[in-house]
Amino acid sequence: MTDIAGAVFNIGTSIVARADQVKINKHSCRKLAAYCNTISQRLNNGEYGPLTKSEEDYIQKIIELCVKDITKYSGSAYPARWINAPSTAPILDDHYKCLVIYLPQAPPMLTAREVQQQASQNARVEDRMYRNQRNARENISSQVPSTNNWIPIIDSAHLIREMKVEIFPLGTIYKGTYHSKPVYIREIRDEIDGALFDNIKDCVVLNNYLDSPNILHVLGICQGRMIVTDAPVHGPLSEYHVQDSLQKVIIARKIADAIMYMHDIGDIDNRVVHRDIRAANILLDDGLEGLEPKITGFEMCKVGRYTGKEPEIKDCYKRWWSPERINGNGTSTMSDVYAFGVLMYEISTGKEPDSGDLAKTEGMRICEEYTKLMERCRNSRFLLRPTMKEVLDELTHIETRWASQRPTREP
Repeated sequence: MTDIAGAVFNIGTSIVARADQVKINKHSCRKLAAYCNTISQRLNNGEYGPLTKSEEDYIQKIIELCVKDITKYSGSAYPARWINAPSTAPILDDHYKCLVIYLPQAPPMLTAREVQQQASQNARVEDRMYRNQRNARENISSQVPSTNNWIPIIDSAHLIREMKVEIFPLGTIYKGTYHSKPVYIREIRDEIDGALFDNIKDCVVLNNYLDSPNILHVLGICQGRMIVTDAPVHGPLSEYHVQDSLQKVIIARKIADAIMYMHDIGDIDNRVVHRDIRAANILLDDGLEGLEPKITGFEMCKVGRYTGKEPEIKDCYKRWWSPERINGNGTSTMSDVYAFGVLMYEISTGKEPDSGDLAKTEGMRICEEYTKLMERCRNSRFLLRPTMKEVLDELTHIETRWASQRPTREP
């Protein structure tokens, strides 16, 4: 009994954490999390009496399915997919119906008032999501500016630039404070102007629509050329050596999820392409599951209608470029997939890529599946690369396998 109760407790804790992260159907997720938690407590208290092995297996299987589906539907790419697959609540409710047979006398975890308040909040969140998705699509698919195209202006009187951090393709990054809060300041070079500079401003606007926990929030622009962002506590991934293999896979999976969310915003002719995916543009913060990656570097982002000329880029940044981009044949979502493959190398090794055989250098440090996926992403023929959805699915599979092999900690 203790073993099954402990296992269910660990799974229930994961469900509660996931339910707090969801942006859509939050009430359904929290209701499911609450009932899983109740079952865990009742098992631990021995309220169900002795269970047969088949009953124990059934309880654990159902709760594992709950974890899987809440994980799936709380991913940062989920809001975009939800428009085409509005079936989350019924799926979660089906899980609840399977669990409710074990709760004939369980007191409700939410009062009627709390249920009503949560339903109202859920409706507001869904409305905001719809509005953001609609405005983002209008912004990237039309020459006519959206009515919501606004960029927050940062008051220079409260912005202090403290130290230079590094150079990026379009300018210089500084650390500083805004109203005493730590921030990064990405200052665009003076020679960047015209259509390219307009595209940068469009991308700052686009950032306001991206409701992803793994995309860095832009606070606004100061004096026209300084993009001010949040400053996650651990800084860039390129300067932080992650030791744990499972944590590396989780970081890769979350980044893939955010990139897929970004790709899903536009239609097939107006995809959003990041174009500067590398470890230096992944900032690490603390989160519920350990390190939380945040994608930044949207200055190089391409929206569907942008046709301006690319700026001169130093060769050191081209190590993340796909062959078709290096040959002057443009960029696409598959260019981001290629760059993500190089990023997978950085995540695994803690090193920047060189001109050698990355797969050989990486040497299956995490696992063979990870290395093979990395190489598929870096296929020289872009049509043979996986989509970000396929990348995400494979990383989720690797993460699940690694997590299941990890020994359970003693309470």
